[in-house]
Amino acid sequence: MPINFAYQPPFGRLSGAEFEKQTVAFFQRLQEQTDGLFSSLSEKLDTVSADLQTLAAEVRQNTNAISALQDRCTQIEADVTDHSGQLAQISSQISDMTADLASQAGRLSNLESDVADLEQSSSSLNESVTDLQTRMQAAETAIETLQTKSTSHTTAISGLEQDVSGLQASISDLQKKTVPAGLIGLYNGTTPPSGFAVCDGDNDTPDLTGYTSGSLRFIRKA
Repeated sequence: MPINFAYQPPFGRLSGAEFEKQTVAFFQRLQEQTDGLFSSLSEKLDTVSADLQTLAAEVRQNTNAISALQDRCTQIEADVTDHSGQLAQISSQISDMTADLASQAGRLSNLESDVADLEQSSSSLNESVTDLQTRMQAAETAIETLQTKSTSHTTAISGLEQDVSGLQASISDLQKKTVPAGLIGLYNGTTPPSGFAVCDGDNDTPDLTGYTSGSLRFIRKA
């Protein structure tokens, strides 16, 4: 539809037909921009409408969920009321268990102290055992040394015994050769030497026991 211009400038750059041309172009651009804006607004309105529909569906779902949740809360409240006695009993049991735990904690503390004392005693015992082992090793070494010396001494004693036997045999032979048979003499001891007999009336000896005292004895050469 053509625009009817009631006013046209009589002179200047926008006078006459040029004014009409530029004015028509301006309004055409304005119309195009307005159409674009309305188209964009319409698209946005469609998007918002779709979002509102989705939101309304979600609200309905949430409303149903809230209603179900309220029903569940009502049921839970009823269950809580029904089990309030059990909860009170459980609370009492928890209190008793708390007291027992406190008592057990005290016992545990005492046990930990006892364990620490035992560990200290064990450490002392280990040190004592180590010291005893060291002493035992030293004693074993000393015993081995003594055994070696004992073997040497036994050998020496055996040799001495042989020497004593030889000396006794020599003394016996010497006595036989130097002391005549029937000789009576004094001897300080309970057992007479070999080849002699106590003069007590036995073995063809005179009884001279009344003439001595203590360990003195009259003996007679056989």
